[in-house]
Amino acid sequence: MDKFINIQRLMQYLFDEADKAKSASEIGQAIHTVYPQYIDGGNVLKTGLNNMGAVFHPAPALLNSGWIESTHGDFEFYIDGVTPSVAHVLEAIDRERVTVASSLGLRAHRVGVAGAGL
Repeated sequence: MDKFINIQRLMQYLFDEADKAKSASEIGQAIHTVYPQYIDGGNVLKTGLNNMGAVFHPAPALLNSGWIESTHGDFEFYIDGVTPSVAHVLEAIDRERVTVASSLGLRAHRVGVAGAGL
């Protein structure tokens, strides 16, 4: 079986330099030169709480750990692994993420999960 990596989207990351705003700005400009879709996230909390990977990777991996082991990972992670039940868990985690962001005065973007019935 051929092994391959399917990159579906490039993500943006903020390198927070805290006391070194000028340095962070220079880093951001350099990244933007290579990846024009890069957007400065403003601060590390805003960037982190809008990281969908924190919602969409751990929960399906944990909830499908038996399947991952028995198939040796030979299944479509999002297509096969995100069943309606798993989608409901993802929705609950996403609501919690948005609530935490709001309590910190930040706006986090909600993501609907296909199969969750929303």
